[in-house]
Amino acid sequence: MNHKGYIEANFDNLEALLTAVIRQLDSPKTRLALWLIEAFDFSPVESIPIGRESPLVNSNSQLAGFGQLFNFSAVNPEQLSIMLTAEDHLACEIMHLEIEAQGSVQFAAYDNFGYVSFGDGISLHWLQTLKAQGIIADYQLSG
Repeated sequence: MNHKGYIEANFDNLEALLTAVIRQLDSPKTRLALWLIEAFDFSPVESIPIGRESPLVNSNSQLAGFGQLFNFSAVNPEQLSIMLTAEDHLACEIMHLEIEAQGSVQFAAYDNFGYVSFGDGISLHWLQTLKAQGIIADYQLSG
């Protein structure tokens, strides 16, 4: 699985993409950093304010918006997925997000999903399945 690349998002299925990624990368060590256009109260899901700088391993991101960090060891990923995709949060409020698993960022979406990348923890078979299901438009490997 030694590959990295880019995903062309299907903007009609962003909710399905985010839910699929959360399920795929779900482990007690997974962390999700999220930057929103406006501050949002995620109660009862536990989150930590992070500001502009990403706290994730191997991320040098400094992003605009209101940052929140979610540790999957402290949250129910299914509940988090539902909260993130409810009430147009995904399409209108989420500016950027990064998901760290296996010691590095494995999924990142910036500029309202205009730029989406994946790391070597994402299998090509899984990406092919997402493409076949119409959840993503396409993907490509990078050097």
